[in-house]
This record gives sequence, C-alpha cells and structure tokens, in this order.
Amino acid sequence: MNLPWSLLIAAVAIVIAVVVAYRRQSTSRSDRLCQLFDLEPGKHQLIGSDLGGSKDKVFLRADGVVGAPDAVFRRIEDRSIVIGEAKRRRLTGGPTTYERYQVMLYLGLARRKFGTDVQGVLRYGCGRVVSVEFDTNLYAELVSLLPDYHRAVREYRIA
Repeated sequence: MNLPWSLLIAAVAIVIAVVVAYRRQSTSRSDRLCQLFDLEPGKHQLIGSDLGGSKDKVFLRADGVVGAPDAVFRRIEDRSIVIGEAKRRRLTGGPTTYERYQVMLYLGLARRKFGTDVQGVLRYGCGRVVSVEFDTNLYAELVSLLPDYHRAVREYRIA
C-alpha cells in the first residue's frame, strides 16, 4: 500500500513536533528545579529528582547506606555534583542537625557514586537556600554509627 507523500510528510512533522514539545517540557522542568535550589539553569544539568512524583529518582548506595535525594544536578563547568534537598518548614536559625546529617550522607554517597566534588543545597519552604559543604570526617563518623543503628532496630523489634 503506497501512502501519498503528503501523508508521510504530515506524519513525520507530527513526530518532530511531539519530540520538540517533550524536550521543551523536560528542559523547563530542569530549569524550574535549578531555580528552586538557586542554581543557574544554563550551568547545571538535572540528573534526576524525587520531587513532584517524577519517575527519574536517583538512588545512591555506598558504605551500607541507601538514599534518594530530592534532586541531583551536575555542574556543567567542572562536572561536580550538587545535591538538592527541599524542606517544607520555614528556616529559623540554621539547618537542624538531622537535616545536616541527611545531606552529609547524600553528599558522601554521591561522592562515591560519581567520583567527583560534591556540594549540598537545602531549600526551605520560606524560600531561603542554605549551602552545605562536604565534611569527610563527619561522613565517616555517621557511617561508623551504622552498627549501633542496626542493633537498635533489632532490639526494638524484639521488645
């Protein structure tokens, strides 16, 4: 069956339009997430996100720890990784110990997975953004607590 050329051209045009629309939607989502974490969209590439029910969540695994940060970006200039974590609460004072530890674990996991420099960014419901630098010693201390954590979980289940 021979299709007329006009039908074939129309079908190709529709496919191209769908691809362009998908890429624009994808780019705008990446730009929105960059802006959420005070990152410049043209200088950062979204690797994956857990925000908004998206399906491109990035799981990080190393040293007996598994985590899924809210957003993972690659800085285009130096290929370093930026971990974004969004919090609903208003920022009063500074990040809580829990928030700092959570991001520190993500940073250590990302450093293992991507083998590059890492930086963390906490974004609060009030719009404030706080940067978190990786601390190798703190990461090692947190990972060293894993046996105590597992023991506590076992004892809790028994009780």
